[in-house]
Amino acid sequence: MRKSTHTSGTKSFPRKRKEMKDADPEKKYPHRAHLFMHMHKPKTCKNKIINAHVEELKDIMDKNPELADNSDGKTAWKGDVLNKVLGDDKPG
Repeated sequence: MRKSTHTSGTKSFPRKRKEMKDADPEKKYPHRAHLFMHMHKPKTCKNKIINAHVEELKDIMDKNPELADNSDGKTAWKGDVLNKVLGDDKPG
């Protein structure tokens, strides 16, 4: 019933987030959409495309980069690019 599966193996999300921060010249944490794209690579398995919505996410971010901007220090959940692609998070 999952919409996507992560493709990062045993590497945890916080560890990847820290690595992306260390690689950033401004030493800023990445937006959750950028982290999502790095952790959910599209691939083909048994003639079925897994994580195809990542391509849609990239297209939206190319057209509207301000949707994935976290320069003001806040974390946007409603109205950001990841929310537009995946929909609202389940409560709880």
